[in-house]
Amino acid sequence: MSNLFVNTFNETRTCTFKGDIYDIRDNGAILRRKRPSGRQRKLDDFWTFGTKDTNSGYANFGSHKVHRIVAMAFHGEPPTGQHIVDHIDTNRMNNRPENLRWITRLENILLNPITLKRVIEAYGSVENFFSNPEMPKHKPLPSQYDWMRAVSASEATESRRKLENWAASSKSPSGSGLGEWLFDHRTQQEQPKLPEIIPSLTEGASQMNWRTPSEFPCCPKPGKDRTLMEYYRALSFGAVFAANEHGKSHFVDGCSDRHSDCLIVVCRVENNPINDWGITSIYLHEGEFIHENKNTFFTLVEAMEIYAAGTGEGFYPEKYEPDLGRHPALVSASEQRHR
Repeated sequence: MSNLFVNTFNETRTCTFKGDIYDIRDNGAILRRKRPSGRQRKLDDFWTFGTKDTNSGYANFGSHKVHRIVAMAFHGEPPTGQHIVDHIDTNRMNNRPENLRWITRLENILLNPITLKRVIEAYGSVENFFSNPEMPKHKPLPSQYDWMRAVSASEATESRRKLENWAASSKSPSGSGLGEWLFDHRTQQEQPKLPEIIPSLTEGASQMNWRTPSEFPCCPKPGKDRTLMEYYRALSFGAVFAANEHGKSHFVDGCSDRHSDCLIVVCRVENNPINDWGITSIYLHEGEFIHENKNTFFTLVEAMEIYAAGTGEGFYPEKYEPDLGRHPALVSASEQRHR
């Protein structure tokens, strides 16, 4: 998944993994915290989905697998040291918590259509295997799966119970047997819905979570050396940051996010009857500036607290006048006429 969506999430949890503290978001992104008494490491304090391993297809974070860190944060410690993480939709880069679950080696064999076929060829059916794992009825198991003959009755019963529960809670047609579900369930998972990115009215700029097509006057023009820093330098207090048929947003403050590749911008939103203050994240993705509307807020203090949490910068309320929303630079002539 592109790191473009690293800041699109609803919940964050914290866990300890291999001696380090991680923050984990429900979109599958992770951040490893700097050790209190250690030096800053290259991958510390930065949100990422990890780097795809071209051999395994899994997302790596250094020498660790991202899916194990996410699973520990949202599903707890693995029941045993032999448990592995299953990607329910088989997409090894989809590390959202709802797509992960702890499974045993046996369950992993039965959830894989290729290895499941080998089991059915040997036993005749999944039910026959669960009834008597020790005795294949039709043909010997391939040597790499011969360990399955030693599966205990209790392990077979527990695995069957879990698989039947997963089948019952899935969207499989009612009445289908466990064997049919094991073959079919992988294709029935819903893919996560990512925010829609639409073109803006400014060349080289797009918008996300922003329904009304808008202009972004300060956005750098298309060219070879477009950078977030170039965009930041173009912003000044009171400048029109965004404009559409409903009104304008005026720039108040902004800073690069210390933990991801984006700018975070605070604006005063005109013609909004309730929430006068808004936060926008700006990303540079494949040469395009993408503007994500994060939220609007009733007071500047609310907006600035969120801004400070995102950037890692300190928030100093005394820096801003209580009636900043009335500052002439933040109120257009048309809005003044309606006041």
